[in-house]
Amino acid sequence: MSTIHIIGDPVYKVLSNFWPCTIRDEKTGIVFGHSEGYYMWHKCKNPEYRKIILNCRDAKDAKYHGSERGMKANGFKLRSDWDEGDPPFKLKVMRRVVPAKFQQNPILAEILCSTGTAKIIENAPWSEYWGYGRTGKGKNMLGRILMLTRKGLRDGSIVPYNFTL
Repeated sequence: MSTIHIIGDPVYKVLSNFWPCTIRDEKTGIVFGHSEGYYMWHKCKNPEYRKIILNCRDAKDAKYHGSERGMKANGFKLRSDWDEGDPPFKLKVMRRVVPAKFQQNPILAEILCSTGTAKIIENAPWSEYWGYGRTGKGKNMLGRILMLTRKGLRDGSIVPYNFTL
């Protein structure tokens, strides 16, 4: 089985949450310019925080404002249930936005499906949860969600994870 590393790959970098694409949230009607913005928007319930995220110029800016440092600098706090639950709320959010990204952007869906049966790795040394982390033993949750989304696109079983926000 081949392996695809999202970060640094000239073809498959479109799988990254930083890739610019339109994603419309069906529940709120809000249109995001990348899946990173969608994810960061859910980290705090404060309307002012959410306005900042929606007005970010790009995914890197949204990531900064959604980071612990960025939230603290603006006086916002991470929602209390972010890391709670089974699965944790942050995973529920990602399980909703990743399928939506590919369902709403057919060209990106074609690229994801073109990965065949390759293992997809979020080779982010800074994340033991979403990526492979510094040691290469991280959970790679983003890669797993991408592979499940790919399977769902192929067999028609793709359904965004449904939960109440």
